[in-house]
Amino acid sequence: MDAQKNVSIPFAEIYDKNINFLIGSGASYGIAPTLELKIKQSDGSKHTVETLGKYFEDHNKTELLTSLFMHYYVECVKPILHFNYHSAAGEQRRVVEEYKSFLKSIKSLLDRKKENKQCNIFTTNYDNCFVQAVELLYRENAFDINLNDGVKGFGKRYLSARNFNTVQYETSPFRQHKMEITQVNLIHLHGSIFWKKEDELAISVDYNDKSSDIDLDNTLKTAINDFSIIISDDTAKLESLESCIQFLVDEEEFIEKYKKLPIVNPTKWKFQETVFEEHYYQMLRYMSYELEKENSVLIVFGFSFADEHILNIVKRSLSNPRLEIYICCFTEAEEVAIRAKFSSTDHVVYISLPGKKLCFETFNQYVFNEKPKELSEELPF
Repeated sequence: MDAQKNVSIPFAEIYDKNINFLIGSGASYGIAPTLELKIKQSDGSKHTVETLGKYFEDHNKTELLTSLFMHYYVECVKPILHFNYHSAAGEQRRVVEEYKSFLKSIKSLLDRKKENKQCNIFTTNYDNCFVQAVELLYRENAFDINLNDGVKGFGKRYLSARNFNTVQYETSPFRQHKMEITQVNLIHLHGSIFWKKEDELAISVDYNDKSSDIDLDNTLKTAINDFSIIISDDTAKLESLESCIQFLVDEEEFIEKYKKLPIVNPTKWKFQETVFEEHYYQMLRYMSYELEKENSVLIVFGFSFADEHILNIVKRSLSNPRLEIYICCFTEAEEVAIRAKFSSTDHVVYISLPGKKLCFETFNQYVFNEKPKELSEELPF
């Protein structure tokens, strides 16, 4: 690798454009795992939660699909629900520190703008890492940007798609001048574990609410532990999973609670509740609208494009001749897989590190930074 290779996204060339980010589970890795599993498919590639779930659905293996949902809840959803920066261990706290670094770079980018001082962050993560990171930056007086998560209210705060169309201004004491307040719109495309259906029309948001937690009895915990061990073994066979289903005697109660969670089901990429599903499609339309604007930029990190709805929106947006897309890939192998999902186009720039992994820390230091570091052979990632 060229010791002086530069893979950074040029701030000077994109700051005055309509800036959008698409952030996936790779950014929150350390608090919860990604959707990749170790058990392998017939072609030798690793299963993901999506591919294994589809296999169970196609072969009518309902009990194993339930086991997969339980594994997904225990390993990916529950840790997110209970994560708190102040009580977390060093490894997990570093995840939020990287979110802070990312937001600081966004501030540097938006500070260059003279007007339309906004950007959109579309995320498929269920967590509140952005919220916790912003609160820490506010306490440190290191972030004077309004974070708009689409929520308004007082005793109860409610989510609405129309709230992303608001702009705030700051005026001088005698209202002789006004200045647009810099704003980051945070759009949870796959929902948030902190949402709750109030009725068929309203979604309330409370980042301190843990009521979505689902308790599993000891029998189910044993079964899921056995199931998780097998799918985390790259030498295991799918047939080995059959031994786990004998424990699932009370799974109906879990499934009923799981279906009510305000998150996209990763096997079908859909919500079970209508009010969440409607908001999902509103936000997909909003994303499509933003990418169709003239002089738009989309920066992708930690996202594999497994969600076909999002994939199709991005693919359709390529018809916009004034759109630039930067897709940051965790590995070179992932870059090959993502390239295969898009037709050849000059709109897309793929970023990966030869022989190295592009984690969130590397992304923040070498790719998305006003003053990026140069790559070298000594890069420890």
